[in-house]
Amino acid sequence: MDRRTSLLLRFLPAAALCGLLSFGDGLPALWWNIAVAACVIAILFFALTSRLPGKSLVGKLLLALAVFILYELAAAAVPNSFSVPLGGEPETAEYRSEEIGEERARLVATNEEALEQRIRMIREARNEVILTTFEWNADNSGTDVIAALYSAAERGVQVQVLVDGFSAALGLDTSPAFRALAAHPNTQVKIYNRLNVLLPWRTSNRMHDKYLIIDDTCYLLGGRNTSDLFLGNYPVSRVNSDMEVLVWQPTDSDSSSLSQLRDYFQTIWAQRYCTPFRGGTGGEAALTDRYEALKAAYPACFDDYDYQAETCETNRITLLSGPTEPLRKEPKLFYALTALMKEAKERVVIHTPYAIFNKTMYRELAEVADNVPKTALMLNSPGNGANLFGSSDYLLQKKKLLATGFTFYEYEGGSSYHGKMILVDRDISVVGSFNMDMRSVYLDTELMAVIQSSALNAQMETYMETVHSRCRRVISAVEYAPSDFPVSETSGGKLLLYHLLKYLDYPLRHLL
Repeated sequence: MDRRTSLLLRFLPAAALCGLLSFGDGLPALWWNIAVAACVIAILFFALTSRLPGKSLVGKLLLALAVFILYELAAAAVPNSFSVPLGGEPETAEYRSEEIGEERARLVATNEEALEQRIRMIREARNEVILTTFEWNADNSGTDVIAALYSAAERGVQVQVLVDGFSAALGLDTSPAFRALAAHPNTQVKIYNRLNVLLPWRTSNRMHDKYLIIDDTCYLLGGRNTSDLFLGNYPVSRVNSDMEVLVWQPTDSDSSSLSQLRDYFQTIWAQRYCTPFRGGTGGEAALTDRYEALKAAYPACFDDYDYQAETCETNRITLLSGPTEPLRKEPKLFYALTALMKEAKERVVIHTPYAIFNKTMYRELAEVADNVPKTALMLNSPGNGANLFGSSDYLLQKKKLLATGFTFYEYEGGSSYHGKMILVDRDISVVGSFNMDMRSVYLDTELMAVIQSSALNAQMETYMETVHSRCRRVISAVEYAPSDFPVSETSGGKLLLYHLLKYLDYPLRHLL
């Protein structure tokens, strides 16, 4: 190879990388990242060629690949492994009021109702729809939601969509339906913290919020993502059970939780980490046809809905959130929640999919148990959980969790449990996206609604009692009550994987 050809080959990956950085934001995130990674590996390869002339080309290529992978892993893990200030005392908040408030609420307990409520609420929108979600798949229910949003945009409603960058990287931005929605003149779509292999220290920091706002009328907030795992009754191998709260206000108010939620959204929307997604044409006809099919499949969603009759009174609703930048965060939300729980006079009941704690979290939970007469925490059993890392870590940490003084229950309902909620005494209910793990405490954006309402608290208690009927109580690391409770079958291979992971993932458990 002559010198001119050699120089040209060295120049091409650098030039391609510059082009991708300057003009590649319109490419699908996965393709863009693969192309950038290929350019970087090529640059490393040619650099090693000049430095290590004796090595084989294959050896140099493998070494370049190893250097790139090591950079990705180290840069993703190390910055998020440093401790951060604990945040001091939680900000004081008043969660109770003697007066009945304007806002009303209800639980949305089933996946079927969750999809129906989304279709209904979007259909009723007159001016504005805001949808924020962590995970969005362009599967059956995901496309149903896209079709409903597209129909709203067609009739003049202003639609704003904010989705986490992982969904885009996993293929949402290549979906013709999603691209058609994003290209509509009445729609704005932004991606939070778009995946970028050149900035791996931001990979672990995700936007975990999930909510839907309709005009100045109502919102839906909880832990459900936008996919068949969480919405509707489409055939999937395994669904996730979850919980949301629907909040409705008959009159607009600047002090309402709906107004708080809109302000929170606008704060994130304006950040430089949220980048516009332009979309493209080609899927419009299919979306129109799909929306017509929704009318036949869900006729009740296109009838009038009596929000007054379907919701219950609330005294006060307060939204709690943490920092929103894709950086390691002070645990402000965790401290606010534990401070609220410590004030309980009678009981604290927590539902979470899994529990991954550090020393600070163990201490705070133990203080809750010391201060409150009755405390309980329910999470998935290792055989029932969908999160391999959460289940394997639980096997390693079970004794420490029991030592907090909480009564623990393992859910054995068959479908993985994904709900995040807390009961405090008989009047406070907390619902949202916050898991009891270090990721929610330190890495992700999270949002929880603290709702003072005896009626809603009673609804949640009834729901929890149904869930607890599918649980067994954890007595010790190896003992359960009742001892003859039917449990999920766990294959020997899965158990072996759990036992391997619980040691292998221990150094990185704060990122799981």
